[in-house]
Amino acid sequence: MPAPRDRDRLGIPLPPQGAVRVTDDGPVEGANRGRPIFRVRGTYALRLGRMVTIPILLAGGLAAGPLARAVTVSQVLAAAAAAAAVALLVGRAIRDDRCSEPRCGARLPAEADVCPRCGGTIAGTIDHPHDRLEALERLERRPPPDGGADRAPRG
Repeated sequence: MPAPRDRDRLGIPLPPQGAVRVTDDGPVEGANRGRPIFRVRGTYALRLGRMVTIPILLAGGLAAGPLARAVTVSQVLAAAAAAAAVALLVGRAIRDDRCSEPRCGARLPAEADVCPRCGGTIAGTIDHPHDRLEALERLERRPPPDGGADRAPRG
């Protein structure tokens, strides 16, 4: 939103006092209450790898730069590669499961049966967010657990 001074210059009126911003998507909190969602299996591997490698490369770049020749570029790259490998291995052991809904993506604790943000009921686990529609179709095709005994007979 432009600053008030820019709004005047551009001729954009201020919103009414107490106006609420409305988006096409609507709020995420509770949007999927009672609907099936999926747990997207994930780890901290890439995040931890970046968190360790980037600072090493930056510090190494300064140390190997034209002002300070304390180390060589190959030593910096070797240190960054070794740190990245260790971080990736350690990060694979740390789970980071997320809600499959594109507008949500909340972190899901291992014991959760319901997404804490959108309220969706966790119906299964998938490997990638793109798999959610296929998993939802499989879930809808599956017969009810009681074999459909609660349905009235056709005839």
